[in-house]
Amino acid sequence: MDLPWILRMSGLIEDDLWDASVPSSKRMLWNANINPILSSNGDDSNNTEFDFSFLNWIQCLKGLDDGNEGVDSSFHLTPAATMGLKQWREASRISLSEIRRRVDSAAEARYRSSISCKTFEEKRLSGEVSDILLNRRHEPCNFDYIVDFASSSNCTKGVASAVGNALEALDAVASQALTRGDFDIVGRTFMTMSMLLSETSNRGVWLRDEINSGKEGATDKVDRKIVESMKESIAGLQTPELSVEAMTSIASVRSSLLAPQNGSSNAGTVEKCRDFLEKAASAMTERCVSGNAVARKHPPSLTRRTSPVPMGATVTASAPARIDLAGGWSDTPPISYEYGGAVACLAVLVDGKRPLRAQSRMVKGGSGIKLRTESRNLSDEALVSSAEVTIHSLGDMADFCNPMAECALLKCALIQLGLVPVDSINANDSSSIQSYLKTFCQTDMDNIG
Repeated sequence: MDLPWILRMSGLIEDDLWDASVPSSKRMLWNANINPILSSNGDDSNNTEFDFSFLNWIQCLKGLDDGNEGVDSSFHLTPAATMGLKQWREASRISLSEIRRRVDSAAEARYRSSISCKTFEEKRLSGEVSDILLNRRHEPCNFDYIVDFASSSNCTKGVASAVGNALEALDAVASQALTRGDFDIVGRTFMTMSMLLSETSNRGVWLRDEINSGKEGATDKVDRKIVESMKESIAGLQTPELSVEAMTSIASVRSSLLAPQNGSSNAGTVEKCRDFLEKAASAMTERCVSGNAVARKHPPSLTRRTSPVPMGATVTASAPARIDLAGGWSDTPPISYEYGGAVACLAVLVDGKRPLRAQSRMVKGGSGIKLRTESRNLSDEALVSSAEVTIHSLGDMADFCNPMAECALLKCALIQLGLVPVDSINANDSSSIQSYLKTFCQTDMDNIG
């Protein structure tokens, strides 16, 4: 909206906006008397609410300008807008330049500096972030104020304090969710901690500590006791009877990893802390999928099992197909951790049959594990395609995390069932799988497969 158009459509004249002492060549928004002075009617309360409804004539003009370019002088403001314009015209008004002259800049600066950043942090953490997590809201947790602080501040202690406050607030969320049995929320909270560390680490917060300490190439090695504590803490999340003490243990290990070593924190240990928190989140996901009944003690091979099936017998399990109606895969990381997730789906039969099937058999006189995937026609069971892999060593399991590898999903299933601890798998390890297989199959026979 330009000035001539506003004057024409509202019926105002320039003398309504500027004092006569201001020459036409000097008239601008800066010295126009457009800001009405409102009175609180003697109410000194900080909660006084002012009525700005009389300014609706401005919105009326703006809406007219947005939608109609060729409006002529026949246009008239609505009765309410006309009344508001009259009230504004009769009110005492001052310009921005006059406001600037009357303001006590020093007092304003003192007031702004008195506003507590900690109060803002507490409100954000105890309100918004906690609400998002505990109520499973589908939106990310916002730590921009910490990230911005980390990017602009040279005060590493202040940044570390802000991150520490956020982590403590997230600890409280995790503990509260745990007592309610909401393990998905606990897992998402762990991942939120990891993402917070990632955001601040990406801004160079932890590396800045290294630079400030004058120690380049600070070691990222983690003390052996901390490593053991990490393993024990994760194992504590996998016990059948999970307690709040497990959360305390996780927080303690995290603090040890983030504590300055040799006078400085460094990106290497921060990365290990993030990996630790992601493993904790994975343990919670496992608990949600498996349920408390099969939550296992460390190591996985101690999982409670049923009696083994007879040698040579075939065990078959079948399942219906699934149709995702909405939210497909939003319940899996990283989406579920960053935004929360929910899936609506249906289990269906295909041509009256359960199309998904798995078979297992233990045989005598062999060794290793033969994995095979098949695609068959439902109508006549004709083989369409297949893939086969034989596992003889721990190294043969190493590509379980590669979705393009043959039989990778079957390898994941064996790991989940407790055949071998995932931390024991190494691509270069030629150790025989046979000892793990004997324990898994609950037999003393060496020549089984």
